[in-house]
Amino acid sequence: MTAPLPPVDAELAAVRGEQARLDAKCGTLTAVVGAVMAILTSQIGRAPLPVRVVLALAGVALAASAVVLLAGVLRPRLGGSGFVRYAAMTSAEIGEAFDRWAPHHPINDLRFLSGLVLVKQRRLRWAIDLLITGLVLIGIALGAAVIT
Repeated sequence: MTAPLPPVDAELAAVRGEQARLDAKCGTLTAVVGAVMAILTSQIGRAPLPVRVVLALAGVALAASAVVLLAGVLRPRLGGSGFVRYAAMTSAEIGEAFDRWAPHHPINDLRFLSGLVLVKQRRLRWAIDLLITGLVLIGIALGAAVIT
């Protein structure tokens, strides 16, 4: 026997909360990547060749992480659903639409937002993996700089 599902409104609030936390994480990671890239680019020309090669690889991984965060997670996807559809409607059309959608509206929102959050979570994981790769490469470069 399975447990009863929580109310749709509670689940919708939980998904919206997760989306807000996800967006905050992405903003923080984007700032971290930007700071590390700034430091990296200022130091790459001063290192011996093997260290510069590893730092360049780190830079590529960090740049890829930034692209995933900016284009894949933080960049708005407008489409034709959610709040975007209301911009093209009159007040009367919006009222009619809500009268028509009322019984199913929270379920449709829950499905749409859950899918959006899942896609963003996957892209955030990918960006974090790339960020970790870049940071490990920076660590290797620093170790190589000490040796050479």
